[in-house]
Amino acid sequence: MDTTTVKKTYYEIAANLHERRILDAIEKIRILISVSGKEYFSDQLEQQSVMYENILKHSFSAVKDPEREKVFFFLIKNLLEMADELQESILTEKDPGNIFSLKRQLERSRRIERREALAYLESLTYDTELAGILQGIKIGEDKTMVSREDALVKVFNIIWLTDKYSESEMELLNGACESEKLPWHDKSLIVSALTLSLLRYFDTNKFSLLFGFVKAHEEYVWQRAMIGLFLGFLKYNDRFYLYPVLKEQTLELLNFHNIEKNIEALLVQFTKTRETESVSKKWKEEILPRMMKLRPKIEEKLDLENIFKDEFGEDKNPDWETVFEDAPDFLDKLQEFTEMQMEGMDVFMSAFSQLKNFPFFQKISNWFVPFYHENQSIQPYLKGSGDGVDLTPMVQKLEQTHFMCNSDKYSFCINLGMIPEQQKNMMMNMASAEMDSVSEVEKGDELINEFSKIKSLYTQYFQDLYRFYKLHPWRNEFDDVFLMEPDVFENPFLGKLLADPKTIRNI
Repeated sequence: MDTTTVKKTYYEIAANLHERRILDAIEKIRILISVSGKEYFSDQLEQQSVMYENILKHSFSAVKDPEREKVFFFLIKNLLEMADELQESILTEKDPGNIFSLKRQLERSRRIERREALAYLESLTYDTELAGILQGIKIGEDKTMVSREDALVKVFNIIWLTDKYSESEMELLNGACESEKLPWHDKSLIVSALTLSLLRYFDTNKFSLLFGFVKAHEEYVWQRAMIGLFLGFLKYNDRFYLYPVLKEQTLELLNFHNIEKNIEALLVQFTKTRETESVSKKWKEEILPRMMKLRPKIEEKLDLENIFKDEFGEDKNPDWETVFEDAPDFLDKLQEFTEMQMEGMDVFMSAFSQLKNFPFFQKISNWFVPFYHENQSIQPYLKGSGDGVDLTPMVQKLEQTHFMCNSDKYSFCINLGMIPEQQKNMMMNMASAEMDSVSEVEKGDELINEFSKIKSLYTQYFQDLYRFYKLHPWRNEFDDVFLMEPDVFENPFLGKLLADPKTIRNI
């Protein structure tokens, strides 16, 4: 049986179980057991078959059993989890794709890689002297030193590609959540790995960890965890009724400050992000051709040749109304895009989609790492050789703004670091001046509406996710989360957290 048929059989099993066609599901599970070659599943399946027979016997008896429904749900849950495990086992062995190749590679070196990577995370979380640890750790039997970033890549991959976490791993990940020493950007990366892992393989412990990160309420981290829960419950909407613990944890969120506003913001921004393709199309068809047509006049009015020769200062920012005085309607269109961007639409996808081929993006974890100027991966691009332009001040400003997603910030900095020094200086000053303006607007918005920053962080992360699912070379091996349809009335997670008719109407 090829992998496509394995996946098709798995989806049929899940559908049969939710439709309560238990015998059909059991027969298909037997087929997967045969394909897997793991006969120990046969004993487990036989136990579930006996349970189903007993349920049927009690159903036809005159005795009323209040626990019958619970037992039936327990049966469905067991069979679903067996199907999960069988599919994953077969695909891990047979699927030729990049993800399963990486998983096989990790499993071959599982004992060493897993122990050492998780030991590193434990060190970051619990050791008293964090500074010494950040300099490097020993990985592998050759005792070579690797960078902090390389160690975190290993941690990311192990969290992502682990099907179910052991008790000790759960303790360690909960410790990472509660740690006061682990930096926020490392916690954010862990949350992203947890989210990818949950979307890849169902486990209630992964939900519990994400709930924990939300409740810890650490800025920049809990917003990612909230999105992780949102996406997890979109994907596993049909399993909610089988796991009372998920209902309990969801209801606990009712005590979370502004929970309805958060869910509303998530839904609205998720919907806006799904419209990115139409925004990019508008840019390519209405803006870019016109920009190319006007390019000679723009270059003449900006006097680019002299700008590149002269020192460009903040006081030399162009007056765009003068530049586009011959095409005022075009300036209006540019203004429209600016307003769309401020409202959370993704207007940069088209421009930055061509800048995801740098070596930085060869590591999956780097598509999710938050932007922070100390990141060692981008340091070579920030400081030119000798007396070259130092981009660090501009990058520090960029870190504090929310108008661009993390992934695009890295693309921007790496690209800027590679251009000639003279142009780099001009571009840095122009970008710094623009960021000062944007920062003032963002601060003003936050004074007027304290929730605006939270919405901006949701926007950033959804756009990071969009770039990953649409642009990563392995994108065809992932289930695209932006193809999922959110339904407030059908999704129990959303339904239990939304009660205000006004909020529902807004959505």
